[in-house]
Amino acid sequence: MPESIAHDAEAGGTAVNITIDDGPDPRWTPQMLDILKENGVKAVFCMVGPEAKRHPDLVKKVVAEGHRLCDHTISHDTSMDKKSVAYQKQQILDAKKMIEDAAGGAKVEYYRAPGGAFTPDSRRIAAAAGMRPLGWNVDTKDFELPGTASIVNTVKNELSNGPTILFHDGGGDRGQTVAALRQVLPWLKQQGHAFSFPVRTTPEGAPRRRRSPETRGGPPGGCRAVLPLFEPSSRARYGGPSVSEVRALGVALEGVADALDLPLGLLAHLAGLALHLVRLTLALEPLVAGRLAGGLLELALGLVHVALTHDCYALFWSTGVLRSR
Repeated sequence: MPESIAHDAEAGGTAVNITIDDGPDPRWTPQMLDILKENGVKAVFCMVGPEAKRHPDLVKKVVAEGHRLCDHTISHDTSMDKKSVAYQKQQILDAKKMIEDAAGGAKVEYYRAPGGAFTPDSRRIAAAAGMRPLGWNVDTKDFELPGTASIVNTVKNELSNGPTILFHDGGGDRGQTVAALRQVLPWLKQQGHAFSFPVRTTPEGAPRRRRSPETRGGPPGGCRAVLPLFEPSSRARYGGPSVSEVRALGVALEGVADALDLPLGLLAHLAGLALHLVRLTLALEPLVAGRLAGGLLELALGLVHVALTHDCYALFWSTGVLRSR
């Protein structure tokens, strides 16, 4: 079982993967199952262990209707990447047992870290237990209750990031998600998309449906505000790297992190600082040449660029979101 984070669809092409987290929930999961059945769509349900144990009837229903199971840990601890290996192992393997017991023997096929808090250790633990680490490309942010229209528009605007879409059926009121799912699934069909499951036993393939850094959907989520800093005109002025450059470095970083057994987030932060070091060094040139006002302005712009983009690079690299999958 590969330890890399899966994003691709088994069916390839323009197929998409529907993934649903944090359940099962006795109010929302049945409604989502009905919508999936009406549209002939199969999904991956990433379940929290105690919720699966509490609602074994729903877990069995998910399996009986042809969907796949995913381990979403015991406590949904989004900071588990900062915890000990023993803690990560307990969170992952205990949840797997709870879900499989509730399912009546069906196997859990994927592992998704809460909040994308993967580590080399957690991915290794999951893969050794037969579960493929599972990422996402489109985060609908439905847990923030942004409104049905916002959830639908997020899918439409960010689908170019890749095929795996993240929804939630647990953790709160999911009425907006239910309403959005009723609109999203028919829209995806109208756009010619088939539905698939994420890859399990095969490595991630070459990027598909890629657009240029200037025209593709760009970074999703809270870091969308920094998009102008990735554009050609801005890069020429501020010296920032392009999306494709950041993505390529992120892939390399993951390999280094695995080889050195170091947290990917730490390497990402260090690399982010290194990327900006050259920019700030260049900003000192006008100061040395005596152009004080211009030099201070350039230095200030460079510092703003660092502040806005550094954490986003680290976030994208450590979760795999910036991959063109």
